[in-house]
Amino acid sequence: MIIKQSVECMKPRCVYAASRLSGQELRAVTEIEENSRDYVCGSSLFPVDSPFGDTVVVREGVTCNSSIEVSFYSSPRTAFDPCCIICGSFSDLLPDTDNYIIALKVFLQNSSPHMCRLPPRWERSHVLGQKQCG
Repeated sequence: MIIKQSVECMKPRCVYAASRLSGQELRAVTEIEENSRDYVCGSSLFPVDSPFGDTVVVREGVTCNSSIEVSFYSSPRTAFDPCCIICGSFSDLLPDTDNYIIALKVFLQNSSPHMCRLPPRWERSHVLGQKQCG
């Protein structure tokens, strides 16, 4: 799995394709920044007239307020640095032994989501719908 990071919110977003990316497709994805085309949540990776526009995609319905996709945590071939499923933070994460994280893993069918330590005023049971954490 390949990840592109939004230049606005810095959240990692999953890149999808029907099959393993060819060398040409992989180069096209990695050259996005080099060609001054920054990725922003909700936008497509490639212009409409690109030969890759229909084969290499990201979810266009997401916004910077959207949670990290479960696919990010469940890729069987690639392990990414852990980040909060809500805000995308890579720091101050709850330990895997935290009861809420254990319950979240069961709810998400054993993928390995992470969550940062939330301010005390937040109810963990309601956090998945919130737009940001601490």
